[in-house]
Amino acid sequence: MANSAGRGAVRTPERRDRRAAAALVGILVTAWLGAGVAWGAEETAPPGPVALVAAALSEAPAVDGDLTEWQAVEQSAVASMNRAAQVLPDRLPRWAGPDDLSAEIRLGVHGDDLYLAARVEDDQLFHDPDAPYWNGDSLEVFFDFDREAGVAPPHSYTPGCMQLFLMPLNPDLAWSVVFRGEGMYFGDAGMRDVTVAHRVRDGGYDFEARVPLANFGVSDRRAREIGFALALNDADTEPTVPGTYMSWNEGFDLWRFPDHFGTLT
Repeated sequence: MANSAGRGAVRTPERRDRRAAAALVGILVTAWLGAGVAWGAEETAPPGPVALVAAALSEAPAVDGDLTEWQAVEQSAVASMNRAAQVLPDRLPRWAGPDDLSAEIRLGVHGDDLYLAARVEDDQLFHDPDAPYWNGDSLEVFFDFDREAGVAPPHSYTPGCMQLFLMPLNPDLAWSVVFRGEGMYFGDAGMRDVTVAHRVRDGGYDFEARVPLANFGVSDRRAREIGFALALNDADTEPTVPGTYMSWNEGFDLWRFPDHFGTLT
């Protein structure tokens, strides 16, 4: 049955609680500048190359959290997160296996829009709207539209790089951008018409998202390779105790290093 929060597709970052946004920024900056950085003070090594090919969809999916129409999508368009090697090492003791947290995420393109369909296994759903995004159940989607075939990707964010949070279980805010280029936003960062809808079910939740490619200045529909990564957050009890963090391509420090991304065509 569709969860009413699935209608959060129409909620936008402009309507977020300003106090919560300010608290997020403060927590983030403190985490980076403090002595005990939780997100990896030491740089992790870039992962090996991993690629996805977005399916060419014959029709635009109805973004309603029902994944039935995605079942025939080819395997090359499916990103799976279900292995211990995909868990951030210092969070591995908190991961109790695929029933605790795992996901299959399908990607497709129709017209000028990128679509994501995620089936998330999660034995305890949690998202506090007043806590940092990554301290609740959420999916991080990373883009690098500046990537050029045959050219080594940059080590730091350029204008075409973005960290987009999809937070279907957040009752106040379904999506938000943290980093875009060198800027930190905790808002829409100029993004428009992103749509998110979800359905809660036994053992987890399903959700769909539509991301218009016009937000990235893409007007040419021909296939192109971009930098791309996915990361899944899980918090089971309280926002001050982050749970599992999984990366599709086994790359970490994705919020600062685009050369740790995989690719999407």
